Amino acid sequence: MISPKAKLFILLHTHRLKTNQGFTMVEVVVGILLVLIFTMIAMQAMVMATAIRVRSQEVTEASRWIQKDLENLGTTANRLNYDSVNETYPSSSTLADHAARCIATTSSAGYAQLLQSSSSVGADTDLEKLSEIGTGGTP
Repeated sequence: MISPKAKLFILLHTHRLKTNQGFTMVEVVVGILLVLIFTMIAMQAMVMATAIRVRSQEVTEASRWIQKDLENLGTTANRLNYDSVNETYPSSSTLADHAARCIATTSSAGYAQLLQSSSSVGADTDLEKLSEIGTGGTP
């Protein structure tokens, strides 16, 4: 036979189990808020990663354009006809005469003018796209 004390304990214990089934409204709201906060943080990280990736692609494309122009410039410089420059200077020219051909500030006669007139560097560059670099895609 079960003692009255044991019956009371069983009765209270079963009553407590019935009242503790499920979550309260406050617990549900707090859980939803925590999930929302973690989701917002994750979304912000994804947005920043996308922005950094786009900027990186723009810088890579600009570097590729610069590299292409430098290669074109080197190729053009190797193909120059230096005889037209040498015609303006006698064969008995001095070192100062040769140095004058390489002064970048005076390109009227010399290697700089020859390269500039025969160069097509940057001719195939899309200037609209170039102006967009660094502005996030908005001209």
